[in-house]
Amino acid sequence: MDIDFDLFKKIIDEAGSLMQLQNVALTGYGEPLLYPKLIDSIKYIKEKYPKAKVYITTNGILLTKGLGKKIIESGLDQMTISINFHSKEKYKKNSGKDLYETAFANTLNFLKILNDESIERKPLTYVQILDKLNDEEEIREFENFWSPLLAPNARLQIQSYVNWGGVTDLYSEDHRYPCAHIENSWIITNEGNAIACCMAFPKSNSNLILGNLKEKNLEELYINNEKIKKLRRMNVENKLENIPECKCCDAWKTYPNIRFKNPLGVIQKRKWI
Repeated sequence: MDIDFDLFKKIIDEAGSLMQLQNVALTGYGEPLLYPKLIDSIKYIKEKYPKAKVYITTNGILLTKGLGKKIIESGLDQMTISINFHSKEKYKKNSGKDLYETAFANTLNFLKILNDESIERKPLTYVQILDKLNDEEEIREFENFWSPLLAPNARLQIQSYVNWGGVTDLYSEDHRYPCAHIENSWIITNEGNAIACCMAFPKSNSNLILGNLKEKNLEELYINNEKIKKLRRMNVENKLENIPECKCCDAWKTYPNIRFKNPLGVIQKRKWI
């Protein structure tokens, strides 16, 4: 189900009235290029809040030449293309889709557009591969292949692989510190549900669901809401293990400690090249 465009505009307008809108990620639990109103959404934000930076993350499967040009013209600031693997076999095994060649070709074509000198404004673009699911040799081969094809405003990104609230089997028992996602994220689903974190897939009765924007506004849900205040206290007190989705989640380590000095030996895995 797609988010109603009027609801989308309501969310953006409320956010803009509460704060100086700085970063808006039109990405969540699905593929943004499936949304028929994606281009309209980007334009709406950029026209009302020119200083706001708009981001999307796509798997590249629907990133045709025509849509790629529209995305560039829309005013998008940054896009990540999650190819994630350097082999067709591993891509199919981990994504469940035999569409590596499509994503590969679309990414090549988009980079060619970015290299077109006649296009003045271009989004910063990251071509992404995942760590943990790729070994050092595969990552090196990925870098060697894509690096010569990058436009001046394109980069390679080695993204830390997280287990999305325990959905996958990967989990680290590293020393845990407060999570930036709980502290800073304002996440709205296509149904209008306000979520405390973008890294887990909450069930309908989850404590991570704060309410719905069709019934309440952003201030009621993210500022004056006792549920989010309690979650943030638990976060600082290192008690999120009492939240089922947080107990087995390792996404906290993708950002530095939000309260204290980053513990010695904890390395931030996201890397740009």
